[in-house]
Amino acid sequence: MYLSLIRERGLRLVAAVDTHIHADHLSRSRMLAQHEGVELWLPAQDRSRFPFRPVVDGDQITFGSAGLVALHTPGHTAESTTYLLDNAAAFTGDTLFLAGVGRPDLQGGTREESAARARLLYASISRLLRLPKVALVLPGHVSEPIPFDSRLLTSTVGTIRNTLPLARLEAGANRCAIA
Repeated sequence: MYLSLIRERGLRLVAAVDTHIHADHLSRSRMLAQHEGVELWLPAQDRSRFPFRPVVDGDQITFGSAGLVALHTPGHTAESTTYLLDNAAAFTGDTLFLAGVGRPDLQGGTREESAARARLLYASISRLLRLPKVALVLPGHVSEPIPFDSRLLTSTVGTIRNTLPLARLEAGANRCAIA
């Protein structure tokens, strides 16, 4: 679908960028990069055993007159990264959905490790919710299945601030148990 959209608009793919090494599903970014002959950009980590360009917090990825800034947003995974497009749109991957957040417990580990990832996720969500209220949030997918209608899955930071229960928790509050 994405390659069709790119070609319909007369654009050219210059890189494949991913937000994290998926704990809960497979990404096709590596296959896309190989198929299109472009560089693969992944958050810095040591789990991938194939060539990629590592991305760290603050890195800038420019293409044409636009650019992405990498924001390290750990919690769902240790390397989770959000890409901010000109301070107007955030590609949040599995960190922030439209009506929820990515699970911090999918990588296993002890209860304490899951709790530590949950605290990191809370800090990451707090960071994202400080973006301008009109900034678009474009997640990797949604938390609940929905029918595909070819429209973008998007909302604004302001709407999510007002509707996400996690946004109203105080930092450090012990409000939930991690199973």
